[in-house]
Amino acid sequence: LKAVIHCQGSISFMMAAVVGWIDPRVTHIVSSAVSLFMDVTESTLLKQRLAMPVVTRMFRGLDAQWGIRAGTPSAALFAAAAKRMERPCNNPTCQMANFMYGSGWDVLFRHRDDNDDPWVPEAVHEWSGREVGYTPLSLIAQVAESSRHGYIVPSPTPPPGTPPAYLAARPRTEAQVTFIAGDHNNMFRWQGQHRAARFFDESLGPGQADFVVLKGFGHLDTF
Repeated sequence: LKAVIHCQGSISFMMAAVVGWIDPRVTHIVSSAVSLFMDVTESTLLKQRLAMPVVTRMFRGLDAQWGIRAGTPSAALFAAAAKRMERPCNNPTCQMANFMYGSGWDVLFRHRDDNDDPWVPEAVHEWSGREVGYTPLSLIAQVAESSRHGYIVPSPTPPPGTPPAYLAARPRTEAQVTFIAGDHNNMFRWQGQHRAARFFDESLGPGQADFVVLKGFGHLDTF
C-alpha cells in the first residue's frame, strides 16, 4: 500500500506511524504540508493566542459555508468579519476558510503568482468553495497548542494507549516517507516538514525519509 496524506490527515497518519500503529503493508508515505512539526507565522501564533479565547466563547466550531449562508446572527457577524479581513476573491467560502485557518492572504491556497497572473484555475477556485466546511474548535485549539510547542503534542483527553509524547522515541515504521511542502504555504511553513525529515534521519539514519519543496505552491494547491 502507498499512502498520500495531507494536512490533518497527514498529522494523524504520521502520529500513528511513528508509534507503530500503521500496518506494515504500508510501504510508502507521501506526507503533504504538515505532519510532526508545525512552523507557523508569528501573526498566526498571535491570532491563535488572542482570538481563540473569544471565539470559543461564541462557537463550538466554525464553518466556511457561513460565507454564503450563516445560520445565526453570530455566524453572520463572523462571516462579515472574515470577508472584511480577507482579500476579495469572489468566493466567500474561500475567504472564510482563509480567515479560519491562519492569518494573512492565500492561507488555503495561492491565488496569484509573482506576475499577478492566476495561479489556481478559476474552475478549481470555484470548486474549492464547495469542499470547505465545518471544523470543531477543539481541533483548531489542539493545532494551536502544537503550534505553540512547534511539534505535535497529545490532546488533553487522549484515547487509551496514546503515548505521552510522539517524538520521544525513534519512529516505529519501515515505510519510505517523502515529506513535501509548498514554499508559498502560509498555513504551515515548509520548515516544519523539513524538520520532520531531519527527525527521521537523526533517529533512523539517512535513507528512509526524503524532503521536497514544491516551488510556487501554497497549502492546498499542491494537489
